[in-house]
Amino acid sequence: MTRIHDRLTTSAVLCLAGLVSSVLGLAACSESGGGSNPTAPPPPPAAAGSASVSGQVTGVSGAAAGTVGAAGIGVTVRIQGTSLSTATDAAGRFDLGGVPGGDQVVLFETAATTAPLPIHGIETGELIELVVALDGSTVQVQSMSRSKGGEDPPELSLELQPDTWNTNWAHSSGTVSALIRGEGFEDVDLDSIVLVGTDPEAEPLAPTRVDRQGNHVRAFFAQSESFATLDDPQPGETHTVTIELTVEGEPLVLTDDARIVGPGEPSGDASIDLEKATEGQDADRPPGPSIPVGDPVSWTYVVTNTGEVPLTEVTVTDDQGVDVDCPADALEPGESMTCTGSGVAEEGQYRNVGTAVGVTPDGDDGEDEDPSHYFGEEEEEPEPVDLTVEMQPASWNTNWTRSAGTVSAFIRGSGFASIDLDSIVLIGTDPGADPLAPTRVDRQGNHVRAFFAQSEAIAVLETPQPGEVHTLTVELTVAGEPVSLSTDVRVVGPPV
Repeated sequence: MTRIHDRLTTSAVLCLAGLVSSVLGLAACSESGGGSNPTAPPPPPAAAGSASVSGQVTGVSGAAAGTVGAAGIGVTVRIQGTSLSTATDAAGRFDLGGVPGGDQVVLFETAATTAPLPIHGIETGELIELVVALDGSTVQVQSMSRSKGGEDPPELSLELQPDTWNTNWAHSSGTVSALIRGEGFEDVDLDSIVLVGTDPEAEPLAPTRVDRQGNHVRAFFAQSESFATLDDPQPGETHTVTIELTVEGEPLVLTDDARIVGPGEPSGDASIDLEKATEGQDADRPPGPSIPVGDPVSWTYVVTNTGEVPLTEVTVTDDQGVDVDCPADALEPGESMTCTGSGVAEEGQYRNVGTAVGVTPDGDDGEDEDPSHYFGEEEEEPEPVDLTVEMQPASWNTNWTRSAGTVSAFIRGSGFASIDLDSIVLIGTDPGADPLAPTRVDRQGNHVRAFFAQSEAIAVLETPQPGEVHTLTVELTVAGEPVSLSTDVRVVGPPV
């Protein structure tokens, strides 16, 4: 079918369809002076592997006002670069099937204006539902949901902080944040988040930083780059900013409005950020650091004024009753301070949430929260030490002074697994002999075996003679504690 829409209005096409129906004896449509058809034509058949875009135009203002019905009746909706087109019905609703995947632009057309709405990353089988209002050539997105196969999208909301954007942001080094919270926030793919403005030519903007904190996700964007995504922003205008992301692999779109103000005109919005840490770790998720029960625990709470106006009455509280001490109660724009708290570790998984609050000169409250975790561990009672040592062989020959063989100390019993193998030495009966280190030590099965050179071992005895019994000592440490074990050896062989 040729692209009739480029040459004829939707109502004219419908009228022609009605005349043909009349000739064939079918019910014909009514035409009233070329006005808009009160019923939207059916969408084109959905192509295999396509998506659908439906929704409602709730109002028309600006240059397009008066060219269509006030409630959005008779607006032509089409997909740029395709033959897909329809018109809104008496309730302002529309439905387009067979929308190709990928990046597409939805055009809302009246006799006076064309307003584009880019939608990125459309997937096969995706259902996109829009509620919009038209202000001249700008589409004000009031809501947008994206789902596949009829599944309900996660209940997430978006709040821009601040939501008043200044035209001098073009030269700003500050940041603006997108606060995403609600059911499903923990499943948001942080790497998928992008910001899309009202300029159809602007590329989606990636955040400079993303944090998952408490019950929300916060994505930070450079103010200068965020402002550049808007289509010719002027003071007094409102632009709808879109955050696109994926939740469990499914695309989702969230929107919020940004009000434009002029140079030198502060936004007046309160915007505050809190970053909490336990023992220096950003433990937003359990278990956090392991801390012995009864040991001291320290927390830090870094509070930043991320807005454009000063904040006073800045306070930080903790939901577990931790006494939080802050060095100040006021913050200038961009200023940060570190507050501290302390406590004693309790047994098991522990979670506490810090909340920072600040007030602008206009009385606007800003608030942010951040959780932290630790795991309190009971110190295990040390294994009781009950060790024995046996020399193998237990008969030492006086001719060992010329031997290249070895003798071993066989150590076994409760606590053998905690022996520090490097600590083992052999001490004989000669007070002038140095402690003898083993040539090799093995921990095997339920024992430890230390090997000593026979020639060096016999040398630690004081004038050994056949028939004598000498008591040897093996010194070692078990779990950091010194232990001495004794055993006897009998001297055999020729007289020395």
